[in-house]
Amino acid sequence: MEPLLTSESPESPGSRPKQRWFIALLLVFLVMLGVARWVEVSDKNDSDLSDVKVIMKMYTMFGEGKFQGSSCPAAAREVALESVVYDASSDAMPHVSGARVYHGIQGICDFGQFLSTFKQPDYHLTKMLHGNGTVIVKEVLTPSVIATKKTARGRM
Repeated sequence: MEPLLTSESPESPGSRPKQRWFIALLLVFLVMLGVARWVEVSDKNDSDLSDVKVIMKMYTMFGEGKFQGSSCPAAAREVALESVVYDASSDAMPHVSGARVYHGIQGICDFGQFLSTFKQPDYHLTKMLHGNGTVIVKEVLTPSVIATKKTARGRM
């Protein structure tokens, strides 16, 4: 069996069109795979960004300290249902007690309290994917624990 792609001239006049056909088919497949993945992540409706808008509002509220103290449950109900699941687990921080999954309105308040224990001066939200009622957020930061004044060696 001859290789599909060679640098030598073809032995028969019909082999070059077969190679072009194979390459064209491969490119079409890769494009379709990329489109299928985008549709899966974007929930088939680019105009419906309601989940993303809620998460952005939630992040603003975290930054303003609204998810701390006695007013937290009321603030959390502005953006979440009691059935909310907030997954703050992180492979980059496996030994940090606050890097875990939180449930319900109280879970948002607990996470807000955890966030108040460290500083994140170089925080960047790098990517946000949404679909099927789920928003996945990728963040980069160098946390510094307020109580111990210890800072991570590098960005996480």
